[in-house]
Amino acid sequence: MHPNDSPLYYLSNFQTALAFVANRYSDLLTIEERAFITQFQSLSTDASALVTRLIMRSRDVFSVDALHYAEISDLPAAISALNDIGFVDQDAVIGLDELFNVCAKPDLLAGLANDGLSARQSKGDMRFALAHYQDDSRTLSG
Repeated sequence: MHPNDSPLYYLSNFQTALAFVANRYSDLLTIEERAFITQFQSLSTDASALVTRLIMRSRDVFSVDALHYAEISDLPAAISALNDIGFVDQDAVIGLDELFNVCAKPDLLAGLANDGLSARQSKGDMRFALAHYQDDSRTLSG
């Protein structure tokens, strides 16, 4: 099998890059960077695959519902492991712009049902209608 045929090719590539950096440039790494490498190496395959996938994405905030990776067999356990060591924050405080970036329109309508939004509004119009909440940051769970 060609290495790129593996569903975890990206994890293998990331591990190779981390090992190279750790071996070649360890004296240039910060304490935090060395700690990241050490913690990353101790993770399960599922957790290390998930954090690698998240690092490769362009956003910093994700909805669990948007994470679909067939090669990760136990997504909830991987998320929990990453949360336990601080690689992810399941209770992160997010602002209105992040909320609109993370949530699909039906989720926004369901979660903000008491704010006078209509299914006929575009997401942009919904965002504009809620501008008064701009400085009101909360967790996704409440």
